[in-house]
Amino acid sequence: MAAGNVPIGAGLSSSAAFELAIARAFTSVGNWEWQPLEMARFCQRAENEWVGMNCGIMDQTISALGQAGNALFLDCRSLETRQVRMPDNLQIAVMDTGTRHELVDSAYNERRLQCEKAAAFFEVKALRDLSLENLLSSEKELDPVVFRRARHVVKENQRVLSFIKALESGNPEKAGELMNESHQSLRDDFEVSSEALDLISECARESPGCYGARMTGGGFAGCGVALVDQSRSAEFSKELEKIFAQYLEERQQLKENVDRQYAPKLQQKEEELARRTGARVRLDPSNDPEYAQLLRQQLNLIEDRYGQVLQQVKDELILMYKSS
Repeated sequence: MAAGNVPIGAGLSSSAAFELAIARAFTSVGNWEWQPLEMARFCQRAENEWVGMNCGIMDQTISALGQAGNALFLDCRSLETRQVRMPDNLQIAVMDTGTRHELVDSAYNERRLQCEKAAAFFEVKALRDLSLENLLSSEKELDPVVFRRARHVVKENQRVLSFIKALESGNPEKAGELMNESHQSLRDDFEVSSEALDLISECARESPGCYGARMTGGGFAGCGVALVDQSRSAEFSKELEKIFAQYLEERQQLKENVDRQYAPKLQQKEEELARRTGARVRLDPSNDPEYAQLLRQQLNLIEDRYGQVLQQVKDELILMYKSS
């Protein structure tokens, strides 16, 4: 039996954590020498070749080499690593939206292919070898989507290096600014965010004590992370959890109502299809554009309303901290 406290599908590398835990168990039972980087590469190979997920090495490496109180800098080409100490007065807050993803079914592999297309266009091994100047000078020659994907990668690599400098120089404001820029790029250029991730990141970003926030993981669902002043995190966390739990509950109830509302239409489509084909088929409403449009319209209503509620919470927190 295996147990853990990393939620599945939340963008927190649960699969890598499980893989490395199993690898560590086998090395212990077999009395083998623990070689973390080698085991990380074996686990990445399992994801690539068996699961069908063309992931990189980052998740497995942090699971193998992560240390409490530190961030881990990883060069994915050389596999060189460096522990980066987090300042004692800062805290990384994990904000779970309650939404979940399936990475193999997501657009992760598509994003990777688009980045490979950009690298091939510039005749470089990887986008890390491409300067921002060269990329921008060829914007009109590239497919617009491929250009945006490449711009995210090129600028994100630079943000990582700048983030390390900000932490080591004791500049949390700059580190938070870089996190905000990262989320914007993931949302607009890489297009892997979601309404829930945008909402929870925005709420965190504007609250007292928060320097910056962004989504984390493969995207489309899961968690955000925020860089916060450790002494000012408790009140915000409590309020955010309460409001977001209400939002998710209403969202689920709304979906159930839309399902009931659309059921007669779905049955009609199934009967029409049966008449044409002679076979009884069960249709999945999630693949029906008409259903998706109806659900999106209804979700927009509660998202707009909760945006106003969250703004009120942020205003109340500002007043609370000013008076404390």
